[in-house]
Amino acid sequence: MVVFLFFTPIISVVFSIIASRKIDFSLTAMDSEIKKNEQAALQIKAYKYTFIPVPFISVFIDTSEHFEPMFYSEYKFSMSSQKETAIDLTLMPQICGMGHATLHNMYITDYLGIFKFKIKSAVITSRNIFIRPDIREIDDNKKLFANISSMMLDNDEDETTQSVLGGSSVPGYEYRDYIPGDSMKRINWKLSSKRRKLLVRKDEAASINIPAVYLDASETALSCSERDKLMYQEKVIECSLSLLLFCVNLGIECTYSYYYDGIFHEESVSTEEQIEKLSFQVCHSVFSDSAAGKLFSHKADNSKSKSINIIYTLNPAKVLNNPSAAIMRANGAVNLVVPQKIADTAKIRDCDIWAVSDEYSLVKYL
Repeated sequence: MVVFLFFTPIISVVFSIIASRKIDFSLTAMDSEIKKNEQAALQIKAYKYTFIPVPFISVFIDTSEHFEPMFYSEYKFSMSSQKETAIDLTLMPQICGMGHATLHNMYITDYLGIFKFKIKSAVITSRNIFIRPDIREIDDNKKLFANISSMMLDNDEDETTQSVLGGSSVPGYEYRDYIPGDSMKRINWKLSSKRRKLLVRKDEAASINIPAVYLDASETALSCSERDKLMYQEKVIECSLSLLLFCVNLGIECTYSYYYDGIFHEESVSTEEQIEKLSFQVCHSVFSDSAAGKLFSHKADNSKSKSINIIYTLNPAKVLNNPSAAIMRANGAVNLVVPQKIADTAKIRDCDIWAVSDEYSLVKYL
């Protein structure tokens, strides 16, 4: 009996040490791309390369703040004769962007539950899950667009001073359907609302004055939690896509500028299918401190015509301090759209700022 009590712990420890060197793990995301509030399926697999039974294995899994907090972060199981074991998990994505799940700290406990050994053969494994943003219909986009169109008319000394939104049809003029690329200033909004389609005067030639929408990937200077930062990023991403949808529904072509894989992209947008494609691209965006101003510098430096510029940003001061911003403001109307808490702290008085509330309403800050 004494011999049994002496050798049993030793055998338990030896077998556990041997088994800890013969186990490997994998983490698989069943869907690498999902929508918000749709369950994401994960699977942890353990592989045993020895005949020795494994009594207790524990693994830990962490997720980024994009997901609803998990009830459990530690999972325990055993492997006797089987060579492979799978554990299925589900995650609930709540914030768009590049989320991730990480498998780490794999341990084995001996048969008596006394000693615990780290499984050194196992490596930390992480999987990215791209969460698509919602493409919302935000009614307040009408106010934003009307404000910028009015600014364009007021700043143009060569154009008529008639209100962009309050114009009326003039007897003797003929009108045609709006063509993507026509200036917003040339639309007869009153007549268009009656006819339920956009109309411009026939004697007005098509111009290249189309809205330019920018998603600036500057990191916020506001001190806040990681989850709040992600929620602010989600606000500007979803609001910028919402404005694209607003323009498309009006039959207005616009440009969208953003960073994807560290490269500057500018695309013309005229269909909902293009917006869907962009929603996948921008969920890969990584917001960083070095991104301020780079996004729109190329176009600003090469722009020679009046333009409508809407910049969605988390760092308005850094954007406006960029030399390219001054060029953009000289060449047309510039409005910044930022989350409300950031707008509350922004000390900017010489540029129109629109604040986005938690309910996605837009309020102009004077």
